[in-house]
Amino acid sequence: MAYAFDRRAHAVDPWFGSLSFDHIQICPQNCLGELTVDRALQMAADYPDTRFRLHANVRLSGKHSLRRDANRIHLDQAYIDEMQQVTRALGAPAYVLHPGRRAKGEPERAIQRVFRNTLDLEQRLGIPVGIEGQYPVTSPQQHWFHDWEGYRALLEGPCHFAIDLSHLNIVASKTGRWDWALLRDLVQSPRCIEVHVSDNDGTRDQHSPMDTAAPPAWGSVLSSVQPGAAIFYEGVMRTLEPTGEVIA
Repeated sequence: MAYAFDRRAHAVDPWFGSLSFDHIQICPQNCLGELTVDRALQMAADYPDTRFRLHANVRLSGKHSLRRDANRIHLDQAYIDEMQQVTRALGAPAYVLHPGRRAKGEPERAIQRVFRNTLDLEQRLGIPVGIEGQYPVTSPQQHWFHDWEGYRALLEGPCHFAIDLSHLNIVASKTGRWDWALLRDLVQSPRCIEVHVSDNDGTRDQHSPMDTAAPPAWGSVLSSVQPGAAIFYEGVMRTLEPTGEVIA
């Protein structure tokens, strides 16, 4: 069985340099198609030195759905059952999902549903389950945890979480400020299980490689990330050909 990262054994980013494959997320955008238990077992056997984990509403089998976020995942028990089996087959150490969106006019206390669903899912899977912080969008319905106040609620809440630094670049751009003290508290928290990195222009989530001419504002924060958190590169990867030539 061949996988996309077989061809990217020497993946590089202009700013980070060489990238490790010790940990790999299987995201909704993956090119594997359906991820069955048998395929998960084969991946774990083929790559014993890589720790795989599922991310967000990754397609397992059946129809792909955007509704599998922390706000609504409790409505899809069949998906949770399948995720439990695939997660065990992979030997995954954790899982992170998106929080979902807050309905217009919905009270702030509804955030407890997001926390409760996440904690319930963590108990079902038997591994840490985290909520990924988000960013403002142009929509009547905003993501939960889309501004600095939302990230404070994430830090003070009961759940594990993931911090996407490129998402926070959008938050900073939209709000006109960085809350550096809060950001350092977030990445240093033992409940922070993942940190995601890529580049964007502050307007939307572009998953770009880093710009060496304009290092990210959050660059120095990486040294503060708690040791138990996995740092995932989410930019467009480049590969090194045997000649040393960099190709997209």
